[in-house]
Amino acid sequence: MKKLLLLLLLGTCINPLFAQDSTQTVQFTTEMDTVASTKKRLLDTYGDVFQTQVPVRSVFKIMVPVDLLRTLNGAQVSIPRQNGQSVVQQLSDVVRVGYEQKLSTAWSINAEAALTWNSTGGVSYVRGERGGLYSTLYPLNLRVLLQPRWYYRMNRRIREGKSVNNVSDNYLGLSLERRIPIRTESPISPYASRPSHTQEVALVYGLQRRFGKRGFADFTIRAGVASSQLYSRYLRASSWEPFIETRSLVGFAFAGQSQAISSRCELFHCFEPVRSIWKVDLNNPIRWSPHAGHLRTTVAYEHKLGTSPFSLQGELSVYGKYQQSERTYATDYPYAFRDHLLQGGMALEARYYYNLKSRINRGKQSDNLSGNFVTLGISSERLGNRIEQREGSLREGEKRVWSTHQIRQTLSDGYLAWGTQRRLFSNGFFELKAGVRLPLSTYAHNTYQEKRWYQSGEPEEVSRHSNEVYHGRAYSIRSTAYGFVDLKVGLAWAKRK
Repeated sequence: MKKLLLLLLLGTCINPLFAQDSTQTVQFTTEMDTVASTKKRLLDTYGDVFQTQVPVRSVFKIMVPVDLLRTLNGAQVSIPRQNGQSVVQQLSDVVRVGYEQKLSTAWSINAEAALTWNSTGGVSYVRGERGGLYSTLYPLNLRVLLQPRWYYRMNRRIREGKSVNNVSDNYLGLSLERRIPIRTESPISPYASRPSHTQEVALVYGLQRRFGKRGFADFTIRAGVASSQLYSRYLRASSWEPFIETRSLVGFAFAGQSQAISSRCELFHCFEPVRSIWKVDLNNPIRWSPHAGHLRTTVAYEHKLGTSPFSLQGELSVYGKYQQSERTYATDYPYAFRDHLLQGGMALEARYYYNLKSRINRGKQSDNLSGNFVTLGISSERLGNRIEQREGSLREGEKRVWSTHQIRQTLSDGYLAWGTQRRLFSNGFFELKAGVRLPLSTYAHNTYQEKRWYQSGEPEEVSRHSNEVYHGRAYSIRSTAYGFVDLKVGLAWAKRK
C-alpha cells in the first residue's frame, strides 16, 4: 500500500513537466562590454610592443642620435666623405653606448659615452687656403654623460596593473655632460693651443620606450646651462649660458628579459588602406641659447597613384642657425664673431613599392604606403650665409679691423635609393633610405664675397664665382657620385581610401 502511494505521488510531480506546450521557447540574451574589451586589447597591444609587462633591472644600449644637425648634406652619413670626414669618422660620430641600472622601482642611473671627431678639426698649426686643416693636435673628443632618472609614473602604473618594474616609461632627470678633447700627437709649434672643454647641466623630461625584443627610443627636452672653457696662449675664458634643446635617440637595447611581439600589424597598421600621407620629420634638432641656436623643419607629402604600387612624394625643408661670440684676448685685442645662415630645400621623387602586391596577395597587408621601395628623385637647396668677424694681422704691421663674408650657394642632386617605410601606430612613421647621389650643379651661380677693413681704413674686396666656395660640401664632395644613408622618424597623418 505504501509503495502504491509513493508511485502515485511521484507521477503527480513529474506529469506537469511533460504536459507543457511543446511550442514554447526559452530565450537567452548576453551583453558584451565592447568598451572594456577594446580597452583591454589596446592595453595588451601597448604592453606587447613596448615591453611594459617585462621586468628589467638593467639594460645595455647601443644608440644613434636621429636628430643629427644636417645642413647642405641632407643625409646623416655620406660616402666617401662629408665635410672631409671618412666613413669611420662619420660612424664614430653617430654611435654611442649606454648603460642604465634601476636603483629602485621609480629611480635609475643612466650613463652614456661616445668617442667623436672634433667638428672644428681640432687645433691646427697648418691652415689651408679654404680653411682646411692638414694636421691636428686634438682630433677626438670623449663625450660622457651621467643622468639620474625618476620614473614618476612607475609606482602608480604597477598598482593599476599597466606595467611592471622596468625602464619603458616617462621620466624626469638631471643630466651632467662633459666633452673632453683628446690629444693624439705632440705639438711642433709653441703657439698651438687646445680646444675648449664643454660641460652642461640640465633638467630633462624624457619618454623612453622599448620596442620588441631589442629596439628602444628615447626622446627628451632639456633645459639648463652650458659652459665652454678655452685655453690658449692668448686667452683664458669660461662662461656659462642657458639653453633649451631637444634630443632623440634610437638603437638596440639588451636586457635580461624580453618577449616577442605577437602581432606586428598592431604596431605598423598593416591593414589600413591609405591613399596619401603627410609626414613631419623629427630627426631635426632644436637648440636655443643667447649666443647660438639652430632650427630645421622638414615636411613631406606622399600620394599613391591609384591601386598601383607607385607613388609621388614632395618634400620641403627650412634650416636656420645663428652664432655669435665676443672675447678679449690677453693682449687686450677684442675679438667678435657673428654667423647667420638660412637655407631652404625641396625634393621630388617617385617610388615603386616592389613587394606591395605580393604582400597583399598573401594577406599580410592592405593597399597602403607601408613597405620596401626603390626611388628616383631630384633635390635642390639654396643657402645664404653672412659672417662678420674681427681678426688678427694679415699684413705685416697692420691689423684687419673687420671683415664680412657673403655666401650664396645652390646645390642640386639626382639620387637613386632603396628604402623602407612603416607607419607607427596611428600618427607615427619611420623611413630609412640608402643609395647614391649625383651632384647636378655646375656651381656657376655660387658666389663668395669678402670685404676687409684695416686700421688704415683701406677696404679690400674678394669675390669668387666657382666651386671654390668653401662652405658646406662644395669642396668636400665634388662632381662625382657618392653614397648616402638617411633615417627619418616623426609624425604622420594618413588619409584613408
